[in-house]
Amino acid sequence: MKRISLILLSLLLLIWSAGAQTSREELLSHIELTAGNYVNYPTPTGHITPAPKGYEPFYISHYGRHGARYMTGDKQYKRLRTQLDSAHRAGLLTPYGEDVRARIILAAADAKGRAGSLTPLGARQHKAIARRMFDNYPELMTKPLKVTANSSNSRRVVHSMEFFCEELKELNPSFDISMAADDEAQFYVRANRSIEVPDNDTDDALYSKLKKFKRRMLSGKPQMKAMFIDPDRAKEFIDPYQFADDLYNVAADMYCLPELGLSFIDVFGDEGMIDAFRAYNVFRRQRNPTSFWP
Repeated sequence: MKRISLILLSLLLLIWSAGAQTSREELLSHIELTAGNYVNYPTPTGHITPAPKGYEPFYISHYGRHGARYMTGDKQYKRLRTQLDSAHRAGLLTPYGEDVRARIILAAADAKGRAGSLTPLGARQHKAIARRMFDNYPELMTKPLKVTANSSNSRRVVHSMEFFCEELKELNPSFDISMAADDEAQFYVRANRSIEVPDNDTDDALYSKLKKFKRRMLSGKPQMKAMFIDPDRAKEFIDPYQFADDLYNVAADMYCLPELGLSFIDVFGDEGMIDAFRAYNVFRRQRNPTSFWP
């Protein structure tokens, strides 16, 4: 009897493990998730739990993050443009490299002067949140309400708040809406940067391992081979790791800019995007709270 029970348990475990999806399989099924910090949140598909009998909504509190955005700086575009332009003049680019360069030129031109700004998709996201709130709670949202909105003083966050409130006002002109991004509210809408994690004796060894892991995942070798006629010559002015890292950030941010119609996933392939995702998945804030580990 005991033997039968053990066999049955083993079979159940085998069935469970066969049906379980690994993280790699999930990423391959939804390759957009490899964009990491640039992944767009999925549109909710669930339903709102109705209020208990005899009760109705009387107050809503919403705490959100800014919408889809451009990269917070243009250093990646500047490096890529400089390197690819130099390779172009030297006749080092393969036809594929020329194609990637042409796409980088288009993406860089669109991003110029917009570092960290909300993208058009980001604006639509916050309008959609406001509309869902209105549609899900009509008994409350059709009344003349006082709406108080506060945001951090980051430009993209302020714009996210404005698009959200603008949509609410269009849906119900009777709303009395006030918006602010002053210092008074910063203590609860922003992270406290003064809090530092104490140093640990193992920190240096850990960060050393993480940097090595990231360089292994983003070696740049496939990209150099595909894009340059003579990769060794190109290495004289291009760091393969930095090159791949810049390309990954551009590839990931394109998910925030669907209207551009540009994609760089082919530069890495699905497996390469997963490797890059793994590299950034170990990304941790350094002991200095104002800087990030590269």
